[in-house]
Amino acid sequence: MGDALGVGAAAFFASGSMGQMLPGLKMSQLAEFNGIQIANEEFQKEMDIASLSPFDTSSRYTFLGSIFHNMGNMMMANGTYSKTPVAMLSNILRLPSMALSYSSTAKAASGMYSDKYCGYAKDFSMGSGSSEDPAVNMAGLPCTGITNSQANMSVEEAIQIAEDEGWIQKDMDIPDGADISDLMTSGYIVKDTPLYDFIEDCSAAEKGEYWFNSGGCTAPTDSTQTTSSTAPTYKDNENKDITDQSFGAENSAKQYDDRKLSAMSVLLIDFQIAQSINGEDDEEDAPSTTAKAPDNGEAIGEPQLEEAQSGWGNHSNGEIPDSELQALSFSPENKMHKKAATAMEEMNKAYKADNGSDLTINEAYRDCATQAAYATPGNPLYQGGAAAAYYPPCQSNHGWGLAVDINVGGFDSSVYKWLKANAHKYGYVHPAWAEPGTKKSEAWHWEYARKV
Repeated sequence: MGDALGVGAAAFFASGSMGQMLPGLKMSQLAEFNGIQIANEEFQKEMDIASLSPFDTSSRYTFLGSIFHNMGNMMMANGTYSKTPVAMLSNILRLPSMALSYSSTAKAASGMYSDKYCGYAKDFSMGSGSSEDPAVNMAGLPCTGITNSQANMSVEEAIQIAEDEGWIQKDMDIPDGADISDLMTSGYIVKDTPLYDFIEDCSAAEKGEYWFNSGGCTAPTDSTQTTSSTAPTYKDNENKDITDQSFGAENSAKQYDDRKLSAMSVLLIDFQIAQSINGEDDEEDAPSTTAKAPDNGEAIGEPQLEEAQSGWGNHSNGEIPDSELQALSFSPENKMHKKAATAMEEMNKAYKADNGSDLTINEAYRDCATQAAYATPGNPLYQGGAAAAYYPPCQSNHGWGLAVDINVGGFDSSVYKWLKANAHKYGYVHPAWAEPGTKKSEAWHWEYARKV
């Protein structure tokens, strides 16, 4: 029974990690991944100590929390966990000397991913006992994780690599609520590429592909540490090795170095995180009752819920030429970034269809001089320092043409409620800092949060 439960647990956690697109590790990468975990633990420790009360027991890093945590570890490690009064009294008496001295730090240094836990590749005919064998647990599934190269790679770099290598169709819109399988079906992730093959072979434990292609599912070794004799990392459709040396050597096709292969999991993991943050699993907001969704292919879909992107077009904040902006037809004195303006026009059509009138825009694009006036005492436009406190002059999202102040009347108004239910369909969000109860609550401030 114990063996069955242990193998079952190993299979459960490994398959879950595979489904999250984490690559398998090589035996030589176990210590590297444990180091990443320890660094994350240290960061969490510093954050908890800095932000929580010493008497908060929700974290094992606070004073009182560490006592509770170490007491539990101490009792289990020493076999003294018991509910009898005598045993409980014994543990309490021993607590000052043992709970404060017992520490799992040494055990954490080696990590759960040890040679013992992940050294089963040879037993499943997936390796020969080499340090370059895939790290395989007792269930025959990978010990997953990331390398330092992947941990330090920016999402922007991963996306750029995927676009440059033709792994994704960069001009294709991602549909609402799409998951990774949808990206493959729609053609956004291109067939017959290492990215597509990695998802096919390495993400679903129940398909069994990993057992026959375990080497192709492991994280690439840092290219600065590889040599021509390094074991192959991935295989192409003809089962030929893909490395920085061999891929495409026969037909002068594109070559994939380890840095590029590392980008695959970074890209896939970030997409899943973004979908989770976007609330794809939450209940949908109430739809507009009469308006049809726009068909221009630009303003449709859930926003990325990030601060509006700055620095577009090599312009400076608040110094964007009129040729790069677009006036709103229903509020001609106000201009916005062309994509944000197109989305605003569609949102206004929907609002008017539901309510019989246009949205009232107080201010959209705000040039640098106006921003400075808002923050300058004695200027007729001075706003008492409120503007400068949160957005110093020439840094506001209004200066990028991506923010708009709408006359909503308050958080309990019908206009605000309509926007909260519908604005996200057109790429607009109400930023967290402007929500009710914050230091700078602004019911009127909305931002175009899609990338531009």
